Amino acid sequence: FAIGNRNRLAFEQTKNENSWQAYKRFLEAYPDAMQAIEALQLYERLLYEDFAKGNNLASLEKFLLKYPASPYAASAQDAVFRLSVPQRTIKQYYAFVKKYPENRNVTIAWNNIYSLYTGDFTPEKIAGFYLEYPDYPDKESIGADLLLSVMKMYPIRNNDLYGFADSTGKVQIACAYDWVDDFSEGLAASGKNNKAGFIAKSGKVKIPFDFDEAEGFAKGYALVKKGTHYGLIDKTGNLVVPAIYDEIYPFSEARAVVVKDAKYGYVDSDGDVTIANKYEKAGDFSGGMAYVVLNGKYGFIDRNGQLVIDAVFDWVEPFQRGVARVRKGDLYGLLRKSGEMLIPCSYDLIGEFKEGLAVIVQNKMMGFIDRKGQFIIPLEYDYEPQLAQNGGFQNGIAKVFKGDKTGFVDTAGKVSLFKDYENLYAPTEGLMAVQRRGKWGFVNEKQKTIIDFEYTYCWPFTEGRARIKTDGKAGFVNHAGDLAVPAMYLEANDFKNGYGLVKTDSGWGIIDPDNNNILRCIYDKIEFTDTHYVLLERKGKWAYFHLLKCEFLWKENGFEE
Repeated sequence: FAIGNRNRLAFEQTKNENSWQAYKRFLEAYPDAMQAIEALQLYERLLYEDFAKGNNLASLEKFLLKYPASPYAASAQDAVFRLSVPQRTIKQYYAFVKKYPENRNVTIAWNNIYSLYTGDFTPEKIAGFYLEYPDYPDKESIGADLLLSVMKMYPIRNNDLYGFADSTGKVQIACAYDWVDDFSEGLAASGKNNKAGFIAKSGKVKIPFDFDEAEGFAKGYALVKKGTHYGLIDKTGNLVVPAIYDEIYPFSEARAVVVKDAKYGYVDSDGDVTIANKYEKAGDFSGGMAYVVLNGKYGFIDRNGQLVIDAVFDWVEPFQRGVARVRKGDLYGLLRKSGEMLIPCSYDLIGEFKEGLAVIVQNKMMGFIDRKGQFIIPLEYDYEPQLAQNGGFQNGIAKVFKGDKTGFVDTAGKVSLFKDYENLYAPTEGLMAVQRRGKWGFVNEKQKTIIDFEYTYCWPFTEGRARIKTDGKAGFVNHAGDLAVPAMYLEANDFKNGYGLVKTDSGWGIIDPDNNNILRCIYDKIEFTDTHYVLLERKGKWAYFHLLKCEFLWKENGFEE
């Protein structure tokens, strides 16, 4: 009884001192005390905390060297790992695996090196990794990933769960997920138990299901949501931009726009705030500059957040090749990066640059300018709002109107105008779709009628067929003007790779250029997933079909052909 009281009092005194040295002395003095187990636990914890305080790498190394059997050795190894890779770069991870080969985090470090290096998961990147890191311990996985990197995988569904099949229809990833996105940069965002994560083409969970929402990877980063806020992760799953923002936009020139409490700012790829959230709106960096909005007006900042072009505009676009379209009030101009106006804000419209030229409008007349602000085609064509806003140069020519004439102008300013036509398309396959007296037909380069003006609408030729519409139905004519595909469809798309997507009262189908059925018009939805592969949906069920082989590759349970 006296020994027990002695031990109890000694332990209380030790706890009052509460140091690992005190617990060590207690254990040495009273090894058989009933308090010895608790004393040992407290000794081990306080000993580790003493070495770990201050996050000193040298102290942690000393602890592991001196106390390798400590129950806190794993924690010490984790701390060494964390302190060795503060920026989580490939260089830091590789230095870690070389310096601490016995650390329990070496496998994680190697996996992170591999994930970051291979980036977009192309065969070139994977092969490059193999050559640069011959000491990578899991060489067998590289060979498997090379095969997977070129393998096409398509989402499939059974019993309301999702997985993936390859281009032969073989199930590669079982249907075990609540939802899946397409693979992007080797990973697919997926959902399970109301959480989002990422799986690899091997079927392994690459980034755990720890998020409330997730989007696919782009340029090495993916948008994720935790609670009500968004962050960005890298290919290792590390939150490089913390989930504290209301919105995050993709990186551009190593800066990402972030929104917090309705204010816009920028972060870098380390997640550090580079420009504070103080703007009403902000755009991506382009050419080292980005637009911002202050007091309702647009201006431009540099990468340091300095306002280099005053906020005096009512709208601007990002700089492209040294110039940006800007607007003051209702009038447009062109701005140089120096802040000098290349073209003053005195025009009713300046359209997007297409093939180096942009539509410019003033006093209901339209012309074209280049990026130097020079008029390549003068303001002498009639302004047509839809044409000015959605038109522009394509394949070296642009449609124009002048008085009762319509035609084309090329990038050198050469004009071809036709008095007899109300509307037209650029020539394709030697024929031009034109409208005359309200009806559409086709003429050749000499304006000789090749296909009579008898259609409600015509579209340009593609792959030897031109889509036409008459009496509310769509069909296709050939170069001779024959109805190769009768006007019998409610809707039709132009032929591509020999396939025409058409619709009847019964649903969507696919025909060949001679109106032979490849797939009957019975499907609710048809989506091309590749040149010869289509995803079919009928009565809420899915299937994949190979158009060349004319066979189903995979069908969801209950799918009706």
